[in-house]
Amino acid sequence: MKSLSHLWVGLVLLPPALYFIFFSIYAINLPIGDDLIVILRFLIEWDWAGTATRKWHLLSQNFIEHRLVFTRLSALLTRWLSGELNFRLVMLVGNLCLVGILWLFSRPIVRTRTDWWYVLPVSLLLFQPIAYEGNFWAIASTNYMPVCFFGFLTFFLMGRQRLVWDGAAAVAATAATLTFANGLLIWPLGGLVLLLQRRFRSLVGWSVLTVLAFYLYYVGFDYVNRPDMVHKLVHLFPDVMANLLLLFGAFANPVDKSHVLNPADALPMALGALLFGWILYGLFVLIRQTPLLNGRRPVGTENPQRTYFLLGSGLFLLLSCCAFAAGRTFDNVVVSESRYRNFPVFLLVVGYAMALTVASSTWRPVVGRVAVVGALLFWLSSYVVYTPKLASMQRHRKAGVYNWIHNRSWAIYGDGGYFNRASMHLSNWTEQYAADWYKFPSYLTIPAASTQTKLCESRAVSATLNVTPGLDVLHVDYPECGSLGGEPYGMLQSGQAVWLFGIAKKTSLRRLLTEGEFETRHLTGDLILNTKSGVDLPAGKYRVGIALLKNDSLVAGTLVPNFTMQVASR
Repeated sequence: MKSLSHLWVGLVLLPPALYFIFFSIYAINLPIGDDLIVILRFLIEWDWAGTATRKWHLLSQNFIEHRLVFTRLSALLTRWLSGELNFRLVMLVGNLCLVGILWLFSRPIVRTRTDWWYVLPVSLLLFQPIAYEGNFWAIASTNYMPVCFFGFLTFFLMGRQRLVWDGAAAVAATAATLTFANGLLIWPLGGLVLLLQRRFRSLVGWSVLTVLAFYLYYVGFDYVNRPDMVHKLVHLFPDVMANLLLLFGAFANPVDKSHVLNPADALPMALGALLFGWILYGLFVLIRQTPLLNGRRPVGTENPQRTYFLLGSGLFLLLSCCAFAAGRTFDNVVVSESRYRNFPVFLLVVGYAMALTVASSTWRPVVGRVAVVGALLFWLSSYVVYTPKLASMQRHRKAGVYNWIHNRSWAIYGDGGYFNRASMHLSNWTEQYAADWYKFPSYLTIPAASTQTKLCESRAVSATLNVTPGLDVLHVDYPECGSLGGEPYGMLQSGQAVWLFGIAKKTSLRRLLTEGEFETRHLTGDLILNTKSGVDLPAGKYRVGIALLKNDSLVAGTLVPNFTMQVASR
């Protein structure tokens, strides 16, 4: 029996082990979008700060509606430990929170030594790349996962119903609040938990801390670029609800870009509605078991701590999803970026734990076995579907830093809403003031075009590119190439200068089933820039093509015949 228990513990730990091996392969030491200002500029200004007051201001100042203290502390800590800034280490700090979440959810599930197999679905759900953008982007990885970990920890501690644990819960709630704005939701929800426990004296103290937390959070708050949620709830309510249901069902939605609502969104929205309904039912059952409604002790459960943990965690995730849906709703557009998928995945975990809680002793093994099979299929499909997407995202990042190092402009990097000039300014700051602890790594080696390298004339990739230029978007579609002997990149050439941009290999479920390969030889990508201005690219004529790189070095390249893109003078 003991050896069987050890076997299940080993299986539970296998997905985390494989995930962190996967992480070591795909995580790269590059900033993306908001990392430039929230991490790089912060560290530079931190070194300049001469007083503790100034350092605290830099550490705690808001970025949009968030304080982001955990992100900044992670950058400071990893730089102090390693002597340099490494974005891989910053991402690792955020991803380690998944281990903490796994431990927290194992507590209400494991009743006996042989119950560890019930935890396997939780491990499979948590450790896979469905939210790859949120897990492999420094600022996102130190926001979405840590705020949920601290939130879950708060309710786990409150479930112990002792004053000393209430104090520890307040510390965890403070950490969540300083990590991301939705951490503020924990304070009123904590008060609700204390009310349901009929612990009125503790409720008074917690209420005082809640008022203090909200007051201090908004002291010195910069309200620039604040999302107007009230306006959206009133004037865009149908769009908010569509966004909310799609967020709940994002675990079944492979689309990674904001888009106009379409019939393909019906299935993930329907699954989201089912998950939403199940969580509401589970919350209803748990609330009925609390002392406020059923006397001094919970009924129907032998583990009151589990009741309050799942109750608080479920409410926190539901309200967080509502806040995100309202804050990121636009007219007739739904937001489905992969970094938001951590929330519905965590909801799946909560829903599974609730199912085990409400199931009878007869049905509990059935629920567990069904969950193991379903979670295993989910785990496998996530790696199959989202590994190519992650690889494409990393190619995009490498192309961006290549353009900066070789052409002194991010140009087509364009993530995080930054204009090229802002990225250039922050990157110049980094090279001037952060040279002792960070240097942009050079991942790609592309020789300048010349008659010797014959970059233009290479025909190792043999196909015809279909290029559709627009005002701001150059769409590259390469239907079929004879061989992909390397990683593909979009390529622009003007004179001796070569620019790169990320493109993706299309995927096919039919190809996976018939040939065992999910990625096809169909290449596609969008180059977003302003061809009416010399800000994104220097003025001139550009040839467009494809470059293949192996081990980050050029192996082949070809240009679109008879096509030239013109960038106007400033």
